[in-house]
Amino acid sequence: MNFFKKAPTLYEQLEIGNVSFASAIKLSRLAFLVSKRRFVEFYLPFLALVATVLACSKFLHSEGRPISHYVGIPMMYFAWCSFFVVKLFWANKGRSYLEWVEDMFGPKTCQAVLDLFLAGERYDVVQEAKAQGEYVSSLYVKSLKQSATAQRSE
Repeated sequence: MNFFKKAPTLYEQLEIGNVSFASAIKLSRLAFLVSKRRFVEFYLPFLALVATVLACSKFLHSEGRPISHYVGIPMMYFAWCSFFVVKLFWANKGRSYLEWVEDMFGPKTCQAVLDLFLAGERYDVVQEAKAQGEYVSSLYVKSLKQSATAQRSE
C-alpha cells in the first residue's frame, strides 16, 4: 500500500524520470521564468488553444447542440490539452534547464538552485556554484576561458 509512503521530492522524481503533475507544473513555471522565448513557447500555444476552444464551442453552438455539449466538450478539450502541454512539453523545458545547470556546474549546484526555486527565493546560478565549490572546475569557467583566449588571438 502506498498510503503511508513518503512522496519523493522533485529532485528524486527527476532522477527516476517519473514526474508527477504537481511537479510538472513547478517545472513549467521554472521553464517560463528562465525562457528567453516566452511568446513562442508559452503565450502563443496558449492563445492557439484558447482560440481552438472558442471555435469548437461556436461550432457546436451553431450546430444546435445543448449547452452541456457546447460548453462541456470544449472545457474537456482545454483540460486535456493543458494537461499534455504541461506534462510533456513545458515540464521538459524546465527539466532541460536543470540538466544544463547540472552539466555546466555540477549536481550540488543543480540541487541548490532547485531548492532555492522551490522555496521561492531569487538565485544566481554562478553565485550558487561558487557557494557549492563547483565553480572553478565547471564547464562554464572552461568555456569562458576558451572564448577569452579565442578573442585575444583574433
